[in-house]
Amino acid sequence: MSGGRVFEAQVATTGREVRAILQKSLLSISDLYMKLYTHSGGDFTETKLRKQLAGAIILPESDSTMYFVSSQTSQCDLCGNMSIGLPKMLTCGGCSGYHYCGQECQKIHWKRVHKKSCMRTNISKAHFRVTDICVKILSSLSIDWDNDRRKIVNGEDNFVCDHIRDCGLKDNINMPIYDTNRLLYVPTPLKVVGWMLSEANKDGPGTFSPDTATKKFGKSDCVVLLVPTTSLDENGHIVRQLMMKETFITLPWASK
Repeated sequence: MSGGRVFEAQVATTGREVRAILQKSLLSISDLYMKLYTHSGGDFTETKLRKQLAGAIILPESDSTMYFVSSQTSQCDLCGNMSIGLPKMLTCGGCSGYHYCGQECQKIHWKRVHKKSCMRTNISKAHFRVTDICVKILSSLSIDWDNDRRKIVNGEDNFVCDHIRDCGLKDNINMPIYDTNRLLYVPTPLKVVGWMLSEANKDGPGTFSPDTATKKFGKSDCVVLLVPTTSLDENGHIVRQLMMKETFITLPWASK
C-alpha cells in the first residue's frame, strides 16, 4: 500500500474512533431537549431549541480529516499556543484534562486556576478525553498560519468566527452534542446554561452559578464550551458530568 493510501486509511480509522467516543458519551438532540425542558420547568420549548440549532456549528460525519487533525492538535490551556503532531504538550498528571506548552505555563496556570479544579478521583479521565476532543475540534476549525511568527494560531478571520457572526448568536456558551452522525456545537444562552449547571455535580470543575458564568464568560474573547457527558460507573449506574472550558479562538467583536 502506498504512503498516500496508508495516510488515508489512518485518517479514516481515527475519524471512526473519535466519532464512536462522541456518540457514546455526548447527549443527543432529544436528550438535550428533555434535560432543558425539565430543568426550566417547561420554559424551554421546541421553538427555542430550533432557534438554537439553527445557529449550531456542525461537523458532518464525512469530515474525517478534521477529526484526524484534532487528534494531532495540542493547545496550551494558559497561553493558547497550538501545535500539530509530535512532540505532544505536557499534560496535568492529576486529572489528565489540561495541557501546557511548557513547565512555566503549567506552574502559572496551577497557581491561578487549576489547583482549585484539578480532580484526581471525582472526574473520570474519560470525561476529560471527550471534553478535549470537543475543544480541539473547534480550535482546529479556526487555525491559521501566522507568517510573521511562523506558527499555527487562532486568527480572527476563520470559519468559526464567520459562522457566529452570520448566525447572530454571539453571547452564548456552546454545548457540544452528537446526533445523526454529526457533531454540533449548539449556542446556548447563559440563562439556559444556568439550568444545566443547577443540576451539575457540585464537586466537578467548571461548576458555576449563572451569576458566576455571566461574570466570567459574558464578554469572553474566547469561545466557551459547556460539555455534558454520560458514562457508566463500576456498578452500571449512569454518571452525568459537566465541564466548562474555553477555547482560544479570538473573537474580533469581543472586548479586549
